[in-house]
This record gives sequence, C-alpha cells and structure tokens, in this order.
Amino acid sequence: MIEITGGCKAGRTGRMTNDNAPDDDLTDVPRNGGALDSVSLRRGRPDEMTAEQAEAAVVASSVRRMPLRGLLERALMRRRRTRKASLAVETGAGMEGRSPPRLRETGSFDADAVSLELVPSRDVPDAPANAEPIVPKRKTPRKLKRRLGIWTVFLFGATALFLALVSMSATGRVVTLPDWVARKVEAQLNAQSDAIGLSLSRIELGVAESGRPRLRLVDLGVRDETGLEIGRLNAVEGSVLVWPVLAGRIEPANLALTGAQITVRRQADGGFALSFGQGIGASGDFASMLDGIDRVFEKGALSQTGEIRADALTITLEDARTGRIWQVTDGALVITQDEQHVTMSLSFDVFNQTETLAETVLEFRSAKDSSAAQFAARFKNALSADIAAQSPLLTFLGVVDAPISGELLTTVDEDGAISDLAGVLEFGAGGLSPGTGVEPVRFNGGRVQIDYDPERERMDFSEMAMSSDWLQASAAGHAYLRGWSDGWPTELIGQIQLSAAELNPSELFEETVLLGDGGGDFRLRLDPFEITIGHAYVTHEERHIAGTGRISANSDGWSLGFDSVADEVSPAQVIALWPEKYGAETRAWIRQNVISGKFRDVSVAWRKYGSAPAQINLSASYQDMTIHAVKKMQPIEHAAGRLVIEGRRLSVVADRGVVHPRNAKGEVAGVLDISGTQFTIPQLEEPKRVDAAPSTLDPPVPAEVDLAVAGQLGAVLHLLNAKPFDVFSSSEVKFGPNMVTGHATVRGHVDILMQSGDERDQITYNLDGELRNVETDKIVRGHKLSLPTASLRVTDTLLSLKGQGDLSGLSVSGTWELPLHARQAAENSTVFGTFPLGAEALDVFKVGLPSGSVRGEGRGSYRIDLAKGAAPRLSLEGDLKGVGLSIPALGWVKSRKTDGKITLTANLGTVPQVDQMVLTAPGLSAAGRVSVQPDGGLDTAVFDRVKLGGWLDAQVTLTGRGAGIPVAVNVTGGSMDMRRATVGSGKGGGVTHGQIPIDLNLDRLTISEGIILAPFKANLTAKSGGLSGRFEGRVSGKPRIQGVAARQNNGTAFRIESGDAGAVLREAGLFKSARNGKLVLVMTPTGGKGVYDGSLTITDDIDIHDAPAMAELLSAISVIGLLQQLGGKGITFTDVDARFRLDPEKVTIYESSASGHSMGISMDGYYFLGSEQMEMQGVISPFYIVNSAGRIFARRGEGLVGFNYNLGGTPSAPKVLVNPLSILTPGIFRDIFRRSPPPKPQ
Repeated sequence: MIEITGGCKAGRTGRMTNDNAPDDDLTDVPRNGGALDSVSLRRGRPDEMTAEQAEAAVVASSVRRMPLRGLLERALMRRRRTRKASLAVETGAGMEGRSPPRLRETGSFDADAVSLELVPSRDVPDAPANAEPIVPKRKTPRKLKRRLGIWTVFLFGATALFLALVSMSATGRVVTLPDWVARKVEAQLNAQSDAIGLSLSRIELGVAESGRPRLRLVDLGVRDETGLEIGRLNAVEGSVLVWPVLAGRIEPANLALTGAQITVRRQADGGFALSFGQGIGASGDFASMLDGIDRVFEKGALSQTGEIRADALTITLEDARTGRIWQVTDGALVITQDEQHVTMSLSFDVFNQTETLAETVLEFRSAKDSSAAQFAARFKNALSADIAAQSPLLTFLGVVDAPISGELLTTVDEDGAISDLAGVLEFGAGGLSPGTGVEPVRFNGGRVQIDYDPERERMDFSEMAMSSDWLQASAAGHAYLRGWSDGWPTELIGQIQLSAAELNPSELFEETVLLGDGGGDFRLRLDPFEITIGHAYVTHEERHIAGTGRISANSDGWSLGFDSVADEVSPAQVIALWPEKYGAETRAWIRQNVISGKFRDVSVAWRKYGSAPAQINLSASYQDMTIHAVKKMQPIEHAAGRLVIEGRRLSVVADRGVVHPRNAKGEVAGVLDISGTQFTIPQLEEPKRVDAAPSTLDPPVPAEVDLAVAGQLGAVLHLLNAKPFDVFSSSEVKFGPNMVTGHATVRGHVDILMQSGDERDQITYNLDGELRNVETDKIVRGHKLSLPTASLRVTDTLLSLKGQGDLSGLSVSGTWELPLHARQAAENSTVFGTFPLGAEALDVFKVGLPSGSVRGEGRGSYRIDLAKGAAPRLSLEGDLKGVGLSIPALGWVKSRKTDGKITLTANLGTVPQVDQMVLTAPGLSAAGRVSVQPDGGLDTAVFDRVKLGGWLDAQVTLTGRGAGIPVAVNVTGGSMDMRRATVGSGKGGGVTHGQIPIDLNLDRLTISEGIILAPFKANLTAKSGGLSGRFEGRVSGKPRIQGVAARQNNGTAFRIESGDAGAVLREAGLFKSARNGKLVLVMTPTGGKGVYDGSLTITDDIDIHDAPAMAELLSAISVIGLLQQLGGKGITFTDVDARFRLDPEKVTIYESSASGHSMGISMDGYYFLGSEQMEMQGVISPFYIVNSAGRIFARRGEGLVGFNYNLGGTPSAPKVLVNPLSILTPGIFRDIFRRSPPPKPQ
C-alpha cells in the first residue's frame, strides 16, 4: 500500500479545530427554496421583523447559490451594522420595553460567521419548495427610499469588484482572504472527508489570465485517521472553472503544488495505499491504485482538470519489503489527461551514494475505461540495487554493484497483471557483489536488452555485453523465473549463447585469448548466491571445449568450480589457456619442453574456495609428442602418454617413446626405449608477490623424473655422459661410455630444482639398471670380467656395476663402484665382492704361495681399489674353513675341517706384491708380506712374527727357489721350544722332492725346562725324516756349546759338546758352582713329541762347589774333610757318566755315576722339570781312591764300602736320607737297602 502523505513534518496530533471561528454557522440553517425554513420575530411579536433583517435573511439564504456570495455578504453586513448602530441611537428611548425584531429560534446573526465553501455541501438538502416565505411588512416611503440606496451601493460595489478582478488578472496580484475564511474552508474540507484531515495556514485569491479564479492554499498539512501528520505541502495552487463555481462546485482547471514532502510506503506483502484527500484515493495492489487514479480523473473532482503540476517535491520511499529507504529531492510531477487516458510524468534525482545524483523519469499512461496501463522508466546513474528492488522481474540486478542507466517499458493488461516488460540497461564501472564479505568481481561496463514474457515467466536477453580489464564478451540468451516466494523469484534458469569473447592477458593469461561462439545452461540462485552451469561450451582456434561449473558466494568469499573437457588441443592452446597467475614456471616448462604433438581427451577441473589458493586439476593424453623431460637432456621423441595436474602437482607419464643419445662428436650412439618414464612437479611454484621487485628471481621449482630406459648399455652410458648428468665428463679418467658392453634396462629417480632463465638446474639422481651379457676388460687391468646378469646403479655421487660371473676364469660375484664428485667421475674406483678361496684364486691374483700349500676351497671377499696412475690394490679376506694349508718347512699343517682366517693386501701391478698378509689358524698365527717373481713364482714371504704350535715365536722368511723346489726357511729372532718343535719333521706334507734349507738365528732356544740356549744359530737341512746340519749356542747366554743334528728314523738326533762342562752344568741349574771338564751330550729322538734318550759324558776333572744336595749328603755321613773340601777347593770328579731320558715333564735318570780321588757317587731316579722336585737314590763312597778296590762287587761309581741315600726336595732345598748301616754291607749286597732303578722303556 502506498500512502502519499504530506511532508517530512508528519506527527501525531489531535483533530484540529478553529477556536477563532464564529459561533454561528449558516451551514446549520436548513434550506427551503432559497429562503429561511422558519423565521419569526421574538416570541409573542412575530410581525415586528424589520426590512433590514429580512433583507439579511434573504441574502444569507441565497449566499449558498452565489459564487461571490461571501464578498457580497460581507459588504452588506458591514453596512447593516452601521445603520443599526445609528438606529439604536435615534430610537434608544422609544425602543425601551420591547426587543428588536429577531429571526425565530436562531442565535444572533453575525456576518463574520458566513462560510465560503469551495465545494458545495451535498450533505444538507435544499429547503422544501412549499416552505412559508417571509413576508415583510409594507414599508413607508421613507424606507423604500432607503432600499433604493442599498441597490445603488450594491451596483457600485459590483462594478468595483469587477474592476478589481480585471486588475488582478492583468497584474497577477492576489488577495489574502481573512483567517476566518481559511478556518471555515478548513472545517468544511475536513467535514467532507473521513479518511484524512487537512490543515492550512492561509488562502490567497487571484485571477488567471484566462479569467478563471485562481486559489492558492498555503502550507497545507495532511493527517491520517489517527491524527498523524503524513504530509505537508508548501502550497497548492490552481485555477477553477467558472461555471461549476457559479453552480456551487469547485472544479479545478489545473493545479500546481510546490515544495511537497511526501512519504511513500510499500508493505511487506507488496500492497499499496494511495490517498489524495477529499475522500478520493486508491488502495490495494498496483492495478487497484491505477484504477483509483482513473476514477478520480474520470468521474471525480479532477475530471475536468487538464493538468496537475508539482515541483520541488521531496519524496521518501519506505520499502518494508526490502527494508530500504530512498529519498527523492527536487522532484517534479506532471499529470495530464484526455478523454481516454491519464498520463503522469514524475522526474526526480535520487542520492546514489556518489557525488552524482541519479536522474530518474517515471511515466504512466493509464486507460480510464480499463486496468490496462503502460509504465516507462528512464534513469541515469541509478544504483543497481535500487532498480532491482522495484520489481521482482529485475531482482537479479541485486547482485550487481554498479551505476545503471537505461529505459524500461512495462505494460499492464486488463486484469491488472504485467503483460510485458522490455528495455535496455547500461552498466557503468562496478562489480558483481552478491553479499557482504565477498570481494566484488570488477568490470568496466556492460549492456543488456531484456524482454519479459509473463505467460512463460521468461526473460529474454536479446543483447548482452560486458567489458572488464580481463574480459570483453558479447552474448544473448534467456532465463525463466522460478522458485517464487512472496511474489519474488528465488532463482533463474536459462541459457546463454556466446557470440565472441576476448580474455585479456594483463590479469589472467599471458596473451590475449580469443574465443569463438559458445553457449551454456545455467541456474542462478539469489539467496544464497549460486550459479550452476549445467553444460557449456566454447570454441578456441576451431576446437570445441565443453564444461560445467558452479559459482557461489558467502561470508568466506567466492567459491568457484569449473570442469571442462576437450577432444583435442595443441600445446600452444594449453599455454594460451593456462592462467598466468597459477603456474608460470609450469607454463614456461610446457612452452620450452613440449615441442610438438597434440593433447587428446583433455579434462580440466578448477576450484577456488574463499581466500584459499586456487586448485587446478588437469588430465590429458598425448600422442606423437616430442618432450624435453629434463632441461638439456636429449628429448623424448614419438612420445605418447598422459599429462596430469592435481592441485599443485604436475605429472607427465610416457607410455612409449624413444631417446637418441649422442656421443662426444654429436653422433647418434644408439636408441633407448623410455616407455614408463614419468616427470613430476610435486609442488608448483607460488605466484610471485605483487610487491616483489621486478629483478626478483622466481624460487627454484622441485621436479622429479621417474626414468625408465631400455637399450644397449653403451647407449645408456652415453646418455649418462651427456648433459645434465655428465658422469664421465672428466677426460683424464680412463672410464667412459665405451668401457663396457651389454644390454641394460634402467629405472630410477631424478630430482631437479628447475631454475628460471639459463641457469643450470640442480640435479640429483638415483638410477638402477638390470644388465645382461656384460663384458669388460677395462675395470681390472689384465683381467676380463664377464657377467651374464648384473645390476647397474647410478647416483649423483656413485656409479656401480654389480653382478656374478667370472674374472679371468675365476667364479666371482663382485661390484664395481665409481665415485662421482660434482656429477663427474672421480679418479678412483673400487671393485669388491666374494670368490671361492683356494689355489685357483691365488693363481688368478698371483699371490705366489708354494705349490701344494693350499688345498680345498673356502669363501673369501675381496676389494680392488683402482686409482689413476697406480696399480690396482687388492684387499682380501678369507674364511679358511674348508681350506687345507701346510708349511712343510715348519712342519705345520691345517686340516680342512678347522677354522681359520686370512687377510692380505696386495698391489696387482705387472708383478703383484702382497704388502701385508695375516694368517690365523689353529696352532698358527703369522703376519707378513709376500713378493712375487716376474714369472709368477714366490720370491720371498717375510713374516715379521710367526707363532707356531707353541714352540715357535719368531720372524720367518720363506724364499722361493723356483717352481717345484721347496722354499728356504730363515727363522730370525724370537724363540723356539725344541720340546714341541716340528721343524724339519716332514709333517707339513707338500714336499715330495728336495730338501728344505733352514737357517735359524734365534734369540732363545728351549731344550727342556731350565735348559735354554740363548742365542742359538743353526744351518740345517730339512728332509723327510728330520734335520741335519750344525748349530751352536750359549747355555743361558754364557757357556758356549756346539753341536750337530742328524736325521734318524724317529726324527733328529743331536750331539752337543762343550769345553766347560762345569759352566754348562752350572747354567743348567744342576750345581751352583762347577767348573772345568769337557761335556759330550747325545740326544736321540724316541719318536715321542719332545722325548729324547740321552747320554752325558764329562771328562777332564770337573770341580764341584757349593752343591747343596751333596753338602747335605756329606753332612749326613759326617765326612768332615769332604765337607771342607766341598766348601773350599771343591770336589774333583775325574769322570762323569749318565744315561737318561728327557721328556717335556721330567728327566728320568736310569743310571749315573761320578768318581774322583775323594769320593765316588752313583745316582738314579727322577727329576721333575715343572716342580723341580727330586726323587733320587744312590750310594756315596768316601775315599774312593782306596775304596774303589771293591767296585768289582758294586755299581759304577761305588766302592766296596759306601752309604745308601735317598735325595728329595729341590736342588735349592734338598732333603737327604742316609742309611748308616749300609756302610756295613758290601757292595754286592748293597741293593738290599735300596729300590730298583727306573726301568728303561723298550
């Protein structure tokens, strides 16, 4: 409901009354044929009415019929008052006691109470025709004369009034009517209408040039039924038609309003209420309002009005439907009519939140005899939201924030419904802004022509054009209004046909993108804002691209999603359509590295949610394409596969393709199949910051290549030798692509930091290859390596070749590793692996150990270091379990079942040299070095320390003497224990012919416990059965001995001689002090280990001093002289003879004797070497030179008379037991008192 209410001073007041209005109102006097209904004199004197009173009554009765009755009435009443006052003075005395004539049953007559009615009142009927007239009394001639004077005055007054009206018409002057006239007019107007109340300040009267009276109501206020002021008009002015005025009606010929302040309200249900006052109005919907206006102009008070004009209007529109308020300033309204139509034109300016006001012109043309009407609106710089709020058909403009200029024509049919809406809208610079919190999509301008078909609820867009910094487009289409709610549509469903479009490169693309025709289905939902693109297509360079999409907006911002597909596009089109803001490096990569070919079955999905970065997914297959997968790498030709972009991840998979690597001369070095190769950029680069300096380089972009290559191994190595790998780029290294032959299948991973410009990419790689039929003689010089199968590994720090085959006939499994520094081959490489450890391996590596010294086979590992300008260096470690070893010269042998270790390092030059060899096995520990003769035989094997069987700890040198000849043994320093020695025993085996020269130069030679030769030298010859040769040494480093070794059946026998037997016995620990004498010691092997049978002979008078055991013995038999001789000069024995057996634990004395001039002694028993305990027995015969006469009846060294004794303890603390009774027993019976001597073994 629209209410047109006066002015912005509206307020609630009570019903206004005029307190200054006169009490008498002639409108309360009933009519009766133009005369008073009942007029009489005062009660009791009905016939005393004067002529003046009757004349006033007649005038009052007829004033209703006369247009100018108010003026005439006011003039007559003034004259009557003057004469009445004079009469009262003249007749004052005579009139006492009686009242003047009066009108019956009325109050006093007052001319000021006469009301000027602009519109005759139809509420009070005329007086009946048969009303009794008032008949004045016959006047006297004096009175008639006075009456003729009145009409004379009336005539002159009318003439003056006419002249005044003519003057007012000519000069335009107005006359302000008295306030009481304004009050009476106000009251009369309020009485004629119950809907509204009016108040006015004053009334001005004038005459138009046409001679029509012209009235001006100043400061007119309008109140509603509640008394609330709803409008105020500065002035209402108009001319009236004369004849209706003479008939008692006011029918304006035209009206003019100035300075009106009007409030227009639209209710939430869309209803209108329009009030004009005077009981004229319209309410309901828009059609009802138009019908009400038609009635006013067709049959109402304005039916004869030719024009209504209003200016300086201020209109406020309060729209409860949209919750908005508009204000119009300086508005102008013109209403005209003819016999069939009413035409209204309203022009005004609206504040549009800019410095420029929106100019608007609204025109209505309504048929009087029907509800049909036409509405036209022309506007300039209007807010789009203001236009959208005026009609449900334009509600889609609510999402646009831009000034609009245009013209709309609306037609309303007979039923009051809109039958047509057409027009054109031109948009200024603005944006698409569906709500708060959403960043507008800016554009520079646009244009749309619309035509609405209400029967189908279809809006046709015959022309659409848009211009922005990034888009120029023209299209046409239509949309259906759907989802009506409370009279407003909630969605539009339609189609758009694109004529042409240009995508501007400055914002989105690298270069201008020209699109041809296209089209699509869409659905636009307004709340919440959402555009769904069901199916769309465009053409680009004669290729068809189809897709769907979705656009929505909320408080988080825009949410965009587009999916598109294309049967075929070129790489140039991908570059052209790739958003510049997303993936500049990737687009550059496609431009630089995708040389030719076509993309097929292209599918693109693009998403952006709020402020989050946009995500793009792309999938496409390609065929017959040439691709540089890695910068400066040979291109992949005839490639086919798929390109996939997921978010910020890009991958290119080659299902098939080939690469032609080239050699250093630029010649094709082979063909490689790269099927299965994949190129990936896991994280596309971030867009460059807007505030970044132009010189700022883009950060490097990581990329990955999963490489798959198959072909000849040489071609693979040529690929690795070229850029960007440069594996063999160092020309001084002997390794290169031609170093090995075979077939390779290589897979691996390459990591790349893609640099912008010409900067070299940073690259790391990890490649693995499967090789077949590999052969090379360039890795280990002088040896051919053949591998039926092998594996290749290449990284940015290492190149390795691993396999199992044979090296110069030796079955090996090995790995060759070539370090890479800064992607260039190092000068050193390494070969390592495992091999069967045995005589064959020693022969291949030319270690040069004696023939037959190694038997069986174990497992060993080796390492060969290859260096520029140096011989290969071998490091070997072997497990000797399963390997039998022997050193015949030392009599050592290892069985295959026992454990053992061997390590060695060697230079594998032209003549191999073992720098160090360490051998550990049960009973043997040796560390040394080996040199080989040029022909491959052993030169020398020097072991700095050899520990053998617990009997040897010395430096041993083995010297080769030629093929098939046993090596010579030289033992230097260290120690040897003859008790367990196997040197020369022949137990080592391996020697079938020839003798082994053995030179011993020992620091210490242990004969038995307590008997040590230091130093000891020997020149011996070993042969099966024992040693032979000469030797010499010193007992405990002092007395010198010399001897001879000779082979016997059970081993080696020794004959030892010394010129100082006493010193030998003394150093041997037998006597503390002994000297002189000659010693001959013969030791014969018995076959047992360390067991010898021996004989000892001492001649040439040996002197014994400080012998504790002998002293204890002599003390026991109380031979004082012999004791003194033992402690002084000593006891001299002219000969000593003994037979014994020496084994590792003890010395068994079978028989021994010593005789001299002073005494004789015999002894047999045991001496335990470890504990030094003695278990001896014998006979001591004093005065042997006399007593020896009876020795024929006793043992050697015993006389006829002697003492039997038993000797125990240790040599330093002997225990002697003597049987004194044995002196009485002759020698032949002496054995009765002692045990039998130790038995001799058979």
